Amino acid sequence: MISVLIPTYRWNSFPLVEKIHHQISKAEIPFEIIVIDDASNDDSVTQNKQSINLSNTSFQILTENIGRSVIRNLLAEKARFSWLLFLDADVMTDDDNFIHNYIQAIQSTDFNVFVGGMYYKETYTKSSSLRWKFGKFREAVSMEERLNNPMRYLFSANFLIRKSIFKDIRFNEKLKGYGYEDFLFAKDLSNHGFSILHIDNPIYHLEIDSNKKFVDKTKQGIKNLAYLFHSKTYNIHEIKLVKTLKKYKGLIFLITPFSKLFEKLSLQFSLLFFFDLFRITYLYKMIKKLK
Repeated sequence: MISVLIPTYRWNSFPLVEKIHHQISKAEIPFEIIVIDDASNDDSVTQNKQSINLSNTSFQILTENIGRSVIRNLLAEKARFSWLLFLDADVMTDDDNFIHNYIQAIQSTDFNVFVGGMYYKETYTKSSSLRWKFGKFREAVSMEERLNNPMRYLFSANFLIRKSIFKDIRFNEKLKGYGYEDFLFAKDLSNHGFSILHIDNPIYHLEIDSNKKFVDKTKQGIKNLAYLFHSKTYNIHEIKLVKTLKKYKGLIFLITPFSKLFEKLSLQFSLLFFFDLFRITYLYKMIKKLK
């Protein structure tokens, strides 16, 4: 019935696998758990190999890093069952009914895609507070807001989809690295007429990136966004960052020379105000660079 798919990279995913395995075994349904490591070279490989001791669970380590979109598509190709539950390796659930809640959603509705949501615990250090604040105030939104904007809040960290749908709508492998693969996937679902049902079944993130790592990931994501801006393949003008750029283009042109300063202030003070100024000016620079 359900294939649980977990991509991992330099992270001990075994506690998550063990917990999910316990819950799904109790549910007494056909299942498998597939974990694929994206060519890690640290101690997490040894830790994750413990997964093979669990029934119906496999672990594979790749010889080269293939990236976020490709590894998720690979996981889906290996899946045997009709429903695919994607979970990030660095998440956890407090709810003993996490798997049951998804099974209940499948059995009680006609939807093909379910998103459980996410939240952030009050656990972070000063050096990682920028990522925590962004997650807390930009990603961990209320159920009401998720229902009002179902496509916007599809995150690959925690969602369930019918395999027959995923076979036709996969993660876009043209995007390299971090950023906006979830958005494109949601857009493809919408373009094909599929709706997303958000349910109250959240996970929380265990790994909170340092400010430096988060800013570096953000740069990669904005490069992807600049690529999409020029490709004209997708209508990305509903993305808030793009809407802001179009609305205040003249002002953003004037403040773009201060982009490095905004980046520095983001790292130093962990304020979303400076982080937003950095993101919008960096996007302007990347769009100009690709012209």
